Amino acid sequence: MPFAQFGVDPDTVFSVIDEYIVPQEQIKAFQETRDGCVIGRKLALDKKLKLGDSLPLTGDAYPVDLLLRVVGIYDGPGNRDLRMCLFDWRYLDEKMKAIGSSLSASSPATLTTRISGNAGMIFTKCKSANDMPALCKKIDDMYRNSEFPTRTQTEEAFGKMFEEMLGDLKGMIRVIGMAVVFSLFCVAGNSMAMSMRERTREVAVLKAIGFGPPLILFMVLMEAVLVSGFGGMIGSLGSKALFEYFDISPYTAGFLPFFYVPWIVALQGLGVSLLIGLASGLYPAWRAASLSVVDGLRRVI
Repeated sequence: MPFAQFGVDPDTVFSVIDEYIVPQEQIKAFQETRDGCVIGRKLALDKKLKLGDSLPLTGDAYPVDLLLRVVGIYDGPGNRDLRMCLFDWRYLDEKMKAIGSSLSASSPATLTTRISGNAGMIFTKCKSANDMPALCKKIDDMYRNSEFPTRTQTEEAFGKMFEEMLGDLKGMIRVIGMAVVFSLFCVAGNSMAMSMRERTREVAVLKAIGFGPPLILFMVLMEAVLVSGFGGMIGSLGSKALFEYFDISPYTAGFLPFFYVPWIVALQGLGVSLLIGLASGLYPAWRAASLSVVDGLRRVI
């Protein structure tokens, strides 16, 4: 399974990206070890790596191979990539310069190493989210006429840029979700209608002994909501619990470096199931409430 590899500044990376948790002694070792690296907890589990182990990286985008030593293992929340490898960018830079000086000027590898000393991304931490638009404009204005102009954007916008490469993925998922909800509504409505048809005499008996139409209506609706809500609870809260302990990322070939179900999504799924139960029980409940005792008792099922 491929994993992300970034050359970073050891002195500032964990103060800017502060959602990652790394012991201070490991951060100090990372700062003092030129060929050291810090890897995510899940990457350490996947590769069975521990502190002090070697981690060789074969050059792909750059014509250099790195032999790193694990000096730290970071952890973090479930919505962050815990399979990254962070190493000192100066170690990569030195390797690129060494290879460039040993090859001819026309070599493709030498052309690649001309970007040594530069940075692909620079992360800036703001005091407040309200300062982001003005700060992005200020940074871009400073480097607009330079040799390396910048494109400053928020981390959320940066992530959405990669999502757009997959096309309208959200729209496709939304359409599929609506189709599933409509199908579930039809299934639930049909089940409630059949259930009330089979219990026509029971409803008539209840009305004969004094149960009024409002109470019959409430009982049928509550049954529909409870049955649908129980299924929704198993599905939504069960999926939340399942993906908290079962990691599907190793089976996606790197397409999903992390996958989790937020609580808000799980609760929304539960709410949708309750609405489906309520909507599917409206017509059967109205039919049961308006059923006359005589018609109910003489009906043969």
